[in-house]
Amino acid sequence: MSNEKTSIENQKCERERRNRESQETANNLLMFSTVQSTTNYFDNVSSDSNPNSSSSDNSSSFDSPCPSGDCGF
Repeated sequence: MSNEKTSIENQKCERERRNRESQETANNLLMFSTVQSTTNYFDNVSSDSNPNSSSSDNSSSFDSPCPSGDCGF
């Protein structure tokens, strides 16, 4: 009887551990994809606004960092 109970408790612990690990993996993937998309956004903004900074009218680069209207969304 005690062996059977121990086995059930071990299975429960193992299942909880696996759930926790898969949740951590999902969170890590979410963080990574968020960082990637944020990095891509700032890369696009900086590359779009660089040509504007060389022109005589700098105010346009502040009003719209994406002159083409495409910020990668």
